[in-house]
Amino acid sequence: MNDGVILVRKLLIIVLLVLFLIPVPALASAEVYRYEEMAGQLVSQWALANESVTISFQKSGTLDKNAAIEAVWAEMKNDPAIWANLKQPSFLFKDRGNGIYDMEAKTTFHHNKSALQSVDTFAKDWAAKNINDGMGEFEKVQAIYNFIGDNYKYSYTNQMIVNGYSKYSPLSLIHNGEGVCNAFGGLFISLSKQVGIESIYIVSNAEADGSSHGWNLVKIDGNWYHIDPTWAVEDGESREMFFLKGDSFVKQHRSWNYGNYPAAVGNYK
Repeated sequence: MNDGVILVRKLLIIVLLVLFLIPVPALASAEVYRYEEMAGQLVSQWALANESVTISFQKSGTLDKNAAIEAVWAEMKNDPAIWANLKQPSFLFKDRGNGIYDMEAKTTFHHNKSALQSVDTFAKDWAAKNINDGMGEFEKVQAIYNFIGDNYKYSYTNQMIVNGYSKYSPLSLIHNGEGVCNAFGGLFISLSKQVGIESIYIVSNAEADGSSHGWNLVKIDGNWYHIDPTWAVEDGESREMFFLKGDSFVKQHRSWNYGNYPAAVGNYK
């Protein structure tokens, strides 16, 4: 179930586009964030499909611009729908002096703000019709997983955009009925969020051919478990192969940067 994730390629393009300018006078009116907040602030603006964003932040010592970009990318991994919507973003860093920097990020998007918000609307409508207060967290997760598996299929097309929707976006599932792992993971996160379930996205280490795969971690009753909504489209035992599994099981089949994600100590019982 591997598909070509464009993450590494995008990152290389971004690095090539980064410029580092000489110090410029500080703008007193700009809100200055901590360095640790910088990535989250930018990604929250990209989630709204804002094409030109400037984030001011403070950083002691020398700024490593490549590390700053990697921090942004790490933040976006938590929601595949955001980074899959980007088109070759570029960064411009300005040193304002006294440890204050401006990061100007520019990009275009596959889908506009209205389209992105329609995913939330879809998720709210689905939750209202399929989830009730008497359901526990496991039942909610199972309902989401089964809904995705029963209604969508994996896309094997070589085209990135089909009928106006990126196959990496949840919008492709909603409108085209098919997508790749990023789309499945993004829709799972959107549906989970609407029913109060915490979920994040994992991207595996690249294979020899450069391909990789993404799936989710989901928290049930305080514990994290692996869940791969892409495999929900399978039949029989394969459908349950990556449903609420622990690290030890998944490590037999996949590798990822283990230290970057919460530990899943065991299979769900």
